[in-house]
Amino acid sequence: MAGVRLEFAQFGHFDYFNIYRNSVSTAIENLGQPIGVSSTMYYEDLTVEPNRDYYYRAGVIRDSVENFSEEFHVKTLVEFDPPYDLVVEFKSDETNRLELNWKLDGFVDEQRYYCSETPIDTENLPAPKAVLANDVRSYVDAAVDVGKTYYIRVGAVKNGIEKISSEIFAGGDIYFDNVTLLIDADGGYLNLINNTAIANNSNTVVTKEVANVLPKFSSDSFLYVNRRAITANFVSSLGSIFTIEVVGFPNFSNTLNWANWLSVGDTYCVRNNNLSQLTFGRTGKTPTFDSGAKAVTARESIHVCIMSDGVNICTFINGVLVRTYAYSAMTASSLIFNGDFSSYIEAVRVTNSITRYSMSGFTPPVEKFPTQ
Repeated sequence: MAGVRLEFAQFGHFDYFNIYRNSVSTAIENLGQPIGVSSTMYYEDLTVEPNRDYYYRAGVIRDSVENFSEEFHVKTLVEFDPPYDLVVEFKSDETNRLELNWKLDGFVDEQRYYCSETPIDTENLPAPKAVLANDVRSYVDAAVDVGKTYYIRVGAVKNGIEKISSEIFAGGDIYFDNVTLLIDADGGYLNLINNTAIANNSNTVVTKEVANVLPKFSSDSFLYVNRRAITANFVSSLGSIFTIEVVGFPNFSNTLNWANWLSVGDTYCVRNNNLSQLTFGRTGKTPTFDSGAKAVTARESIHVCIMSDGVNICTFINGVLVRTYAYSAMTASSLIFNGDFSSYIEAVRVTNSITRYSMSGFTPPVEKFPTQ
């Protein structure tokens, strides 16, 4: 129970104390009737309400004469707990959305939903994404994107005082449990799934200024690859359904010959000889640079994808379907870049048992591959 404890001192003999309380500063002659009497030099007022101003005086009675203390002001605190047991789930079965549930004890004036792509500083809160009624305990936010991580808090407001829940993060990669290989040049030449280095041949991490390449993901670094950049043994356990993505820039130069820019099993993406085009081919078949080949903007990072649904293997450049092949089991044991590669890699991701995108074409991601 909320209350105010008053303590005061009186030297010499006294009979008792009258305790006076008003909601505004009040002169002695207008005090009114006391709210209580105390025979000791303290008094507990248990009839106050939260977030209120109270003005007290003590009147000491001695031989039927009353003398008054100075007035003292007390403002009571707002008594309610912040929202708790906040649970947030990212779902994408019908629409991309965050589903929130939480608990709150007591009555409040309103609630506020905070959602940010960076951790939320309670001392410098962003504008709430939504203002909610005082009695709701759930909310659905449909203005979210797949692949982004969101930081969530709920605030409860009463009489101008706001109390904030603990922070929950949600979103990220809904298929992350299926990711078997993840490389981000900004993180060094590592498989971020298990934080181990990948076998390489004369490859180095360089800044975007040195690479002179416009990154797709706003990366600060690129992995400069001579050839055979990635030999992680993952294809043998890949399965018939998968999505393999590489983001980077395939270097073009009149001094370079052909280069397999991405090769998995018998399907590969190949850069043509001396011309700034990419296409796809299959082992034993000469790739053709016809209308299916894709021109690539100089010095600009691109998204290359090989995706299988177990029936077809589809190949994409910047989300545009280039070639479709009948599925055949993967026989190679590694993801290979070879030939006169000499190019820049921004990120690599392999997802097993999932087709991340539409097999007819898609908009490639513009944010870094999530690491959770």
